[in-house]
Amino acid sequence: MSGASWQARTARAIVIGAVGEGVFGLLAVTVANGFAVATIVVAIVVGWYLGPVYGGLGAGFPPIGIAFVPSDDGHVGQSISVALFVMLLLGGPAWVTGRVRERYGRPPWAQSRGRAR
Repeated sequence: MSGASWQARTARAIVIGAVGEGVFGLLAVTVANGFAVATIVVAIVVGWYLGPVYGGLGAGFPPIGIAFVPSDDGHVGQSISVALFVMLLLGGPAWVTGRVRERYGRPPWAQSRGRAR
């Protein structure tokens, strides 16, 4: 895989994850809290579409911005812990979904050659 190829896939994964989760995150804040569950659905769809590595990155990386949002009482460790929790909460299902699709489905991304199926 060339350098530009993995960079383009990574950028596409981060943009798709940020837009999808950002929209439902804003809807959760403004409309109803039920949209917060939809961010997990977006993570699963991103994992299904992009595969385990790029799907997990696309779903898990955008919430890192939570660490940079100032908290009310000024505890930096608390905001970093929340950011890591949300990254695992969204990146985990995306990775698992991508692995399931890679193992049992016909993935649209390239599979590595030389492995027995």
